[in-house]
Amino acid sequence: MKYLTSDISLPLVPSSIDSHAARGRPALQTAGSILRGKQRHQDEAMKTRMGPGLLLLIFLLPACLAAARRETQYEKFQRQHVDTSGSWEPDPNRYCNLMMPRRNITVFNCKDLNSFVHGALAMITAVCGSGGTQHHGNFYYSNSPFQVTDCQTTGASRWPHCVYRGDVRSKRICVACKNGQPVHYARPSVCRGP
Repeated sequence: MKYLTSDISLPLVPSSIDSHAARGRPALQTAGSILRGKQRHQDEAMKTRMGPGLLLLIFLLPACLAAARRETQYEKFQRQHVDTSGSWEPDPNRYCNLMMPRRNITVFNCKDLNSFVHGALAMITAVCGSGGTQHHGNFYYSNSPFQVTDCQTTGASRWPHCVYRGDVRSKRICVACKNGQPVHYARPSVCRGP
């Protein structure tokens, strides 16, 4: 014998109906509880299917938010080239492999070369004024050296797994300036050249 509830057929178990009813317990699952169970199973399956997509969203979200907010050229320069922390990872290889993704520089590809200038933001910005000498056009060469970590891709780099080799040196920096602020980091040879 079957009871029909909505579109779901539920089998009747005759031997247990009377004993459950006598004890005040429900004899059969209601259609609602079965539907809730199915919905719970579908929700869990959806969470499983969304796993990789959700991880990708979390990975790309910072870059998308930065693009949506339209960071200024000066903000982009700071994100990509300035590290004001007083202490940083002493191993330059580990430093580069941590900082490049952390600063969202490897979101769409493995950038071949990127430099991080270590120092106070005010001193780095001052290169566009009293802390630097205009070389040509809007390029300024710092009067004093800074600690700089250059991060160069290795042969093992295949996006999205970018691998970097780091090199730390004390050197003068060359930057392009706009409105008294650095907006582009250039290789020192740009300022030292003819």
